[in-house]
Formats: sequence, structure tokens, C-alpha cells
Amino acid sequence: MPNWLELRAAQDAVFDRDGAEVWRTLRDAICAVVDSFNAIYCSRGTRDFECCECAQMSETCVRIRSIPPPGQHERYIELRFKPEQRAVALIATKGQELVFGFSFEHGTNILRLTHNNQPITPDAASKVMLEPFLFNSGSRSPLNPPAT
Repeated sequence: MPNWLELRAAQDAVFDRDGAEVWRTLRDAICAVVDSFNAIYCSRGTRDFECCECAQMSETCVRIRSIPPPGQHERYIELRFKPEQRAVALIATKGQELVFGFSFEHGTNILRLTHNNQPITPDAASKVMLEPFLFNSGSRSPLNPPAT
């Protein structure tokens, strides 16, 4: 039976191996939702939001920014992978921060994204992260609803 340090070392190795992949899966889910939002809620050929690189152009950061009409201010959020803290932080324009962590399934070395100490899928995390940002002024009517 391994002691706590041996278990910790094994989990550190798993995080080093899999943490970046979990981050990329989350980042891709976030950008896919932004693309879906534009396809569903915007006139064809227009975009209200885009996923782009952060100012520091890093693989560990993605910015989701609004594309406002002339005369209005851009809003943005940044999603940052912080491997040294085993966290993903969502940072809003006004500096608010929402942190998601990583944990292992009980008794295993299976790495999971967590929110409020509970496992969360990348799709569910994208909802928690994006819904307040994309719908900050309330409900919108879909211009191009998806086929059901």
C-alpha cells in the first residue's frame, strides 16, 4: 500500500502528463460554444463574440471578447490555465475571478476538472463560465435556431 507521498508523486506525474490535455479540451469546448452562439444568435456572416489569443500570446490563455457596435466598449473574459496551481481561472474585464480546479477520482489517478469541489465536464464548465458573459443583458431570440 503506497504512503501519501508516493500517491502524491503518482498524481503529480499524471497531472504533468494529462493536465494540459484537460485544459485543451476545456478551451476547445469554450471556443465551440462561442462559435455556436454566433451561428445561432447573430445574423449570418456576423459575430458578436470571438475566441482569440490573450495579449501575452500563450498556449495557457484564451480570450473571449465581444465585438461591439461602434461607440460601445469591448468586453472580454480570459481563461488561464495555471498548472503550478492546478487551476483554470476565468478572469472578467473588471477583474472578477472564478477558479476551477483539478482533482483525481477517489482512489484513482483519473484527472478531473472540478468546480466547487465537484467534478464538472468541460461542457458544463463552459456553461458556468460563458452564460453570464454571453447573455449579460438577459435573454436573446435565436435568429438561426438549431434543428431539433
